[in-house]
Amino acid sequence: WVIAELACYTFSMALVPLYDTLGLEAMVHILNLAEISMVICDKEDKAESLLNNKEKGVTPTLSCLVLFNPFSAALLERGRKCGVEILQLSQIM
Repeated sequence: WVIAELACYTFSMALVPLYDTLGLEAMVHILNLAEISMVICDKEDKAESLLNNKEKGVTPTLSCLVLFNPFSAALLERGRKCGVEILQLSQIM
């Protein structure tokens, strides 16, 4: 998380935390209010819930997901279909 945070600061990006414990509605509200285009997350299941929102059309600005851990080819294809680029943190480091 610290590497991702420092990288964002280097490029003058604002960090906005998403707390999945607040529920789906809160995450969607935060994503839309802050017009978030990139989300960095740790696990594939969290990325899947973000893609669900994108596929429903409720988070139109989301365009990139960066995951700390490896992910499946199915997730990559699903992201491609809805216009979300999915990368592994090691790719952008």
